[in-house]
Amino acid sequence: MGKSIIIASFLLSILFLGLPAASEAQPVLNPENGNYYECVPCATTWAQANEFASTLTFGQLRGHLATITSAEENDFVTGLGCGFSWIGGIQSQDATQPDEGWQWITGEPFIYTAWAPGEPNDDGCQPGEGGCENSIEFSLGLGGWNDFVCSTVSDFCIVEYEATVREVSPIPTLSEWGMIAAASGFALVGMFYAIRRRRLSA
Repeated sequence: MGKSIIIASFLLSILFLGLPAASEAQPVLNPENGNYYECVPCATTWAQANEFASTLTFGQLRGHLATITSAEENDFVTGLGCGFSWIGGIQSQDATQPDEGWQWITGEPFIYTAWAPGEPNDDGCQPGEGGCENSIEFSLGLGGWNDFVCSTVSDFCIVEYEATVREVSPIPTLSEWGMIAAASGFALVGMFYAIRRRRLSA
């Protein structure tokens, strides 16, 4: 009985040692544009996802949240089978209508769209609070893109590793806009006093 257990254990150990280790999922090549894509679990807000995606690399390619500029690219990303996922689209702060002011983080023209039926709609906004759903979530469940509140947590990030190097511009937050306005104000005050001092000394 004891010998049988020892022999069985030995055979099982040989079997498991002979099995290859499970490999992690790799980014998938889109032959249409030469870029790679993957679904990455992130469970973060849009801003955190945007920052996180920019830290990822695949080979020599740096990642960013996916920017989808054609029907073919959208079909490819749909085929990845991601759940609710952030992509790299955001709405400008001064937009007052749901379909206004959308842009890609890479600066690519925002011409092609694949909104789900009834989207974008600012559905999560309070009455009179236009533009609060100002980021894009890729949603298989809704059948297309969904405008969503940036501070909401989404399950996945769709990361694109692009063969063409692009400078991805971070989108200023409200606090950053405040800092920019304050810096501009200080500069104007400085110019005013410099001109006044020059006139007094003349």
